[in-house]
Amino acid sequence: MKRQEHLSGLKVIPREFRAFFEGLLLVSGLMVLAIVGFLIEGIGKIFTCWKKLIYLLGVLLLFGIAAWFYWVLYMPNPGNSGEFRTVFIPRGASARQVAELLAKEKIVFSPDRFLLAAKLYKARRELKAGLYRLPLGESNAKVVRILRKGEVAEIKVSLPEGIRARKMASIFQRKVGVDSAKFM
Repeated sequence: MKRQEHLSGLKVIPREFRAFFEGLLLVSGLMVLAIVGFLIEGIGKIFTCWKKLIYLLGVLLLFGIAAWFYWVLYMPNPGNSGEFRTVFIPRGASARQVAELLAKEKIVFSPDRFLLAAKLYKARRELKAGLYRLPLGESNAKVVRILRKGEVAEIKVSLPEGIRARKMASIFQRKVGVDSAKFM
């Protein structure tokens, strides 16, 4: 999915969540219209004041929920866009271990926010192992999608013809990070 940006630079919400947020905005807009209608009415009865307060709290709650979803899923992590970090996710690593590794490498800001994003995408058990070249400054949703699809980094290694196994092991250790003893 190509990244689209508004003129303000904010990232566009992915299609799978767009309908949810549009519905949320529609309901919020209707509630604001209802509150404005009650405020214009100006009856001044105690019942009406409580009704206004309940509607206002409902609107604030909906906006709070929408802001929380944005904060967890789409808020860009710190880092310069365009920069990449190479990270190795070991086979059998739990979602918590992956989140802590990504936070240690400063790809994500908070392991807990990343875990929430993985849970919301139902991808906690689907994060694939491998060597990844991950962009800095991306949202948790984008990082979860990359790890879920298994878009691993490609490593090119050239071996001269007739090379001995020990030399080959040292080249693989230097380029790929494979333990030369295990290679042999």
